[in-house]
Amino acid sequence: MARTNIISGAIVARYDEKCGPTAVAWYPAGLSKNARTAASIKSFSLLSADQDHVPKDLEIVSFPAVGMKGLIRFIPVPDDAKRGGISYLACVLAFPEEEDIIFYKFIHEFEPIFDRATETLSNLEVEHADATSFSEFCTSFHRDASGLLDDLASREKRTQEPGVKMELDSCEEPANTYIACKIVVCGDPEVGKTSLILRFTDNAFNRTYIETMGVCLSTKKVLLDPLAVNLVIWDVAGQAKFKNMHKFFYTGAKARILVFDLTNPTSFTDVLGWNEDFINITGKDVPTVLIGNKSDLLETRCVEASEIEQVVAKHGFQYIETSAMTGENVDLAFQHIAELLAEKIGQ
Repeated sequence: MARTNIISGAIVARYDEKCGPTAVAWYPAGLSKNARTAASIKSFSLLSADQDHVPKDLEIVSFPAVGMKGLIRFIPVPDDAKRGGISYLACVLAFPEEEDIIFYKFIHEFEPIFDRATETLSNLEVEHADATSFSEFCTSFHRDASGLLDDLASREKRTQEPGVKMELDSCEEPANTYIACKIVVCGDPEVGKTSLILRFTDNAFNRTYIETMGVCLSTKKVLLDPLAVNLVIWDVAGQAKFKNMHKFFYTGAKARILVFDLTNPTSFTDVLGWNEDFINITGKDVPTVLIGNKSDLLETRCVEASEIEQVVAKHGFQYIETSAMTGENVDLAFQHIAELLAEKIGQ
């Protein structure tokens, strides 16, 4: 069965000199006007006045107003009426923000269907095809993308280790009990973020490191009654050189885990900076669990309980002390973040 629930829509947009970026065709027919408008405007915002800077590769762009992101390819079309003799279409495959791990990981797998789309749309535009032709393209493009997701799911199932849950795998619970939520795990380098995630996910995850972005992605399902919460975990690199990527890391996050090292006072102080960084970029606060890691190192603990209590009281964090080494409270911390998410969604 096609993974249409992972794809929000296929959109073709054109820049109209009077109306600005405008969706000219889309599928499904019921895709909201807000989604079509957001995808069109945000897509064309990438274009520079200098055509040398038009993105040649697939781009992933966020449409935060509608809770979506999109894979985008710009398609140059000869047009004598335009300065430089070229106009552009944007071909957009929109998807829910919480499913972005799939598209970041498999972005190169989508290039062939976008290459075919480029040829088809260029011909339709040159021929001044009618609206029906563009609508038929969107239907076909959506079907091709859904088929690709099916193929990727089957491929991963054939290669996975026993017991491994892949992020494209379908959920065993009824659809109305299943929610997928992106969470970000933030903190200074060497506080144990990755070790905590590995301890939690063990062999029930699919893990991908995107080196150019400095982020590691993994997933694991937490079963609650009556919900199954699929945590899409973004392990955010703590190094300063990746700071300019934080807007991509944080976009679409439904919750976060802030981690510090109980033996490193600076990492505790820096937690407030990570907190402020998130809020400045997203403009909002989300359910948060504060983790004091390395609780097993009792003799070298330097962060006082009173200091932690003050921060927790001021910011309303949920606080848990963990040890990635022994596993103490690790599952509890992620279980708690899942419960906070389920509670918020149920409100």
